[in-house]
Amino acid sequence: MQHIVRVPIPIRSEWCFVKINAWAILIYVLAPICEDKCLGYINLRLGTDTDKALVKSAIGVALPEINHIITDNGISVMGFSPTEWIIITPTGMEDEVIGKLNKTLDGTHHLVADITGGMTNLNVTGKHAKDMLEKGTYVDLHDSVFKKGQLYATQIAHAPAVIVKNGHNEFSLIVRRSFSHHSHHIANWAVDAAAEYGFSFN
Repeated sequence: MQHIVRVPIPIRSEWCFVKINAWAILIYVLAPICEDKCLGYINLRLGTDTDKALVKSAIGVALPEINHIITDNGISVMGFSPTEWIIITPTGMEDEVIGKLNKTLDGTHHLVADITGGMTNLNVTGKHAKDMLEKGTYVDLHDSVFKKGQLYATQIAHAPAVIVKNGHNEFSLIVRRSFSHHSHHIANWAVDAAAEYGFSFN
């Protein structure tokens, strides 16, 4: 019996070749396909003397500790350093959130930047999701070490990525886009890594 590893693949270009068990599948995209509802991504940086409580008053979500993620009211915030976070918003909400942040943080040392076009997201779930991911990263993904709500800023298949723990055998890979098409590289790697377990696309 095969166990299913779900690997949604983002496709931004018109043509995408994906290898599956030595078969080449050609996917022709007539219109852009957006991954995970085209979520919005905002980079937030604050000065060391800026009151972090101002952010919660603006968007309704507190700033998490480093290597943690907090989700509330449909908005998620990932902590990367004492002064840097990435905010993930529902589709089309990024402009509203940016406006609220700039208004609330006016007069403080801060930076708010829309990086939606530079990010993409893969959700990986299933009995062997952890096994698959461990083929491409050196960090420890075991439940005893990597808890729900935590994240690693690391690499997957030698490409920069953020691994988020959503639950037991439930992960998100948040990838920075680049001219080297890291998002497609990781998607293609995921297909190869999941082949021995069986997988499906959503």
